[in-house]
Amino acid sequence: MRNRTLLISILLITLFTVNVFSLGELSAKMLKKADKHHRKGMEILNETMYLTDPAKIKEKEDAAAIELKEAINYYKKVLDLDPGYMEAFTKLTDIYMLMNDYDTAEEFTKKYMKRNRSSHVYFRLATIYQRQQKWDLAISTFNKIFAIPKDRGTEHVTPYIYHSLSLIYEAKYNESEKKDSQYLDKAIDYELKALKYKIEGLTQTRIAALYKYKGDTKAALKAIDEAIATAKPNDILELKILKAGILEDSNDFDAALIIYDQVLSEDIDNDRLEQIGVRFLNNKKYKKSAEIFERIINSTPKPKEDLLQKAYEGAAKSYQGLEREAKANGDSSLAQEYHLKSKSYYSKITSGSSGQTDALIQEAADALTSGNFDEAIILYEKVIAAGAADFYVYMDLGNAYFSKKDFKNAEENFTKASGMKVPSKYGFQVYYNLGYTRFILGLKMKSTQPAEAKEILKKGKESLEKAKTYATSTSQNEAIDKRIKQIDQTLKSL
Repeated sequence: MRNRTLLISILLITLFTVNVFSLGELSAKMLKKADKHHRKGMEILNETMYLTDPAKIKEKEDAAAIELKEAINYYKKVLDLDPGYMEAFTKLTDIYMLMNDYDTAEEFTKKYMKRNRSSHVYFRLATIYQRQQKWDLAISTFNKIFAIPKDRGTEHVTPYIYHSLSLIYEAKYNESEKKDSQYLDKAIDYELKALKYKIEGLTQTRIAALYKYKGDTKAALKAIDEAIATAKPNDILELKILKAGILEDSNDFDAALIIYDQVLSEDIDNDRLEQIGVRFLNNKKYKKSAEIFERIINSTPKPKEDLLQKAYEGAAKSYQGLEREAKANGDSSLAQEYHLKSKSYYSKITSGSSGQTDALIQEAADALTSGNFDEAIILYEKVIAAGAADFYVYMDLGNAYFSKKDFKNAEENFTKASGMKVPSKYGFQVYYNLGYTRFILGLKMKSTQPAEAKEILKKGKESLEKAKTYATSTSQNEAIDKRIKQIDQTLKSL
């Protein structure tokens, strides 16, 4: 979609700046008709960029296809009259590429090359190969331009050749199984060559992104600073955000957050605000993240529903973080204030929305961590009722019941957790918890229900032996052996 949008934009700018050469009256009429249909088709396609309804998009695309097919017919007629007319050839292959008919675009280009082997035509063929991801053919065809005699178009296409080669080598790097660094080095080298021509649209930003990709933070930051120094005012915001991202990748979170904080004073859209809010939240800067998410919530016009749901969730998590900090500082009054704000935002998350379950799980986990076991149990039960239970939900619910000394419900939920796909790193924990809980239940039952106590103690021993298969340390094995010994002793007494 992005490539199509870019191509549409380019074509709308350049499409009709061509002079009609002396083709004869018939050719001139054909060309005008072709241009008319071409223009109409492009205008209709341009309208689809602002639509979201798939049915309406399809309707527009079908209407555009009719116009473009008419344009194709007339451009072909022009080329029948004058096979060497470059503008008709260029527009014709533009349409074929736009329609993803690269085979026909390639066929016409090769046919045209029998008359014209200029740099522009080679560039067109290489671009067709590039769009089909025929990387090696595209590379060899781009390089042929430097092997043929120079013409009027060579200097014009050279920076775009370098830029295209950079994109191709980056793609080859991404596709290589072992992530061959030589491809990334070539991508950087070719982009640096392109930059020397100072063509609008080719900036240090891509170089910075490539260096970031390579892991060369120093070079990436140098490139982005150079880009900022020469950028237009409207572009500086995005460059600063990119710089902050580079700093994040190098684990310099404090420096990144300083830049994000500066960016917040700018006129920034809510989608970008939400991304920055997440950065502050992930770095436990809860006060700032709460401010950002509430800025989205209170913005005018009202944000789109999916973004609003994310903001509610972000605000709720931010206030949960502030609640934990207040408790750690011994300020119970402030902690309660933050707790109520968090619950208020969680309550605003739409029932059935994609974020509701995650929000409930997060709220439950925070309640469990904070020692609010009753609240954690209520919230985990809601998750289960919503049909979103998994190993972790049952495991944490079991822990909540165990902490309340409700061993029967703890055993029930640990059993459910063990019956699901158990992540290997939690195998010891779930089976040890289950075995220990069954041991406690057996002890409580042995004087009044000896037969039932014997059965649950045996199950507890089995669970502990299962935990041993996941044990990874001496201390874990020792803990298991201790419990098994206690169970054996208890069984002998029954």
